[in-house]
Amino acid sequence: MIATITRSIPWLTGVWSYCAWFCGRALWTSSPVRSASTIKSICVIQPNALGDTLMVTPLLQALVDAVGPGRVDVVVAARSAELLRNVPGLGRLITVQRHLRWRDFGSILEFVRVLREVRARRYDVIVDLSRILQFSWMTFLAAPRRSIGVQVARQMGPWSVERLEFLYIDEVAVPPGQHMIHEYLALLQPLGIRTASDRMIFVPTESERQAAQHWLSDYGLVPHRPYVVIHPSGKWPPKRWHPERFRQLTQRLRLQGLSIVLAGDAQDRSLLTSIAQGSESAVAILAGDLSLGAVGALIEGASLFIGNDSVLMHMASAVDTPLIALFGPTVPHHTGPLSISDRVIAKPIDCRPCQLYFTQDRCERGRNYCMDLIEVDDVARAAEALLGRTKCALAG
Repeated sequence: MIATITRSIPWLTGVWSYCAWFCGRALWTSSPVRSASTIKSICVIQPNALGDTLMVTPLLQALVDAVGPGRVDVVVAARSAELLRNVPGLGRLITVQRHLRWRDFGSILEFVRVLREVRARRYDVIVDLSRILQFSWMTFLAAPRRSIGVQVARQMGPWSVERLEFLYIDEVAVPPGQHMIHEYLALLQPLGIRTASDRMIFVPTESERQAAQHWLSDYGLVPHRPYVVIHPSGKWPPKRWHPERFRQLTQRLRLQGLSIVLAGDAQDRSLLTSIAQGSESAVAILAGDLSLGAVGALIEGASLFIGNDSVLMHMASAVDTPLIALFGPTVPHHTGPLSISDRVIAKPIDCRPCQLYFTQDRCERGRNYCMDLIEVDDVARAAEALLGRTKCALAG
């Protein structure tokens, strides 16, 4: 009985959301238009994953260039705020401390807290990138002069809603098949703002670079000696390559005389230790010992980054470190690196993008089918090619 009630709660909250939206539509045929010809303040809402936060930085830079430094604020998940602290010209970071769900009383209180902070600043423009209904309502209730959101179908209980209508002034339909960065940049169109760059921005501070250097020295890694950062973990287990193959790859790279840094957070320590087995004296294990910014600085100094689809992959792209990205259930041309010099290894399969990886830890075909198709030789050859190109560049 309890399990049945628990399973029905998301559906019931969906019904409640639809009823609230339907009543609002009866009161407001569209969001009230207020002049925004002179933009003095903008708020961008991006409370999603760490990687998504990095991919919004080209849009943030375009807005800062258009309206001036200190005038672009961001609503961001607390865990992601560190990624944006050094974006040049960015204003205030309004942090969201928890996921917003209508069925959670604490979450509702957090919604009210963030809404009050956003509304108090009386933004000329709010750009909502979240695709989350709670933030659509927040955008509307904050009463900006202009509001922009993504047009995307949303399921509310038994109903599918194609447009949110009155909740935004401009609801932008994003063409399918684009990279996520370009999807974000498309929301600048209603403002008439163009950007010259789709490059992500991550700038480690000098103290973060020093922390990375001290950590390397503590592990006996000689300054300026080439090292490779390998990230075998990630938030979603279905996106991870097999640990044994990472172990074999690590040993092959070690035979080439390369220093290896296995990177992850504190809960990855046992995984990293198992991958280093047999090469412990020649492999440095970074398991939550540095801040996210210092990890970025460490990646910045690496000769090569190898990893799954994760935030550290995006950081490597942002700091221009040559990288090899391993893709399985997700789509490389949607979230992968944009640089033509980087390598993406993804085997052709007919079930990508996977519809299950958000909800299940294992593929219905058995283990991580799409990731297991990637062989150690595939990655080792790509690593040799990129490292050879790096040596040629340094020699030139």
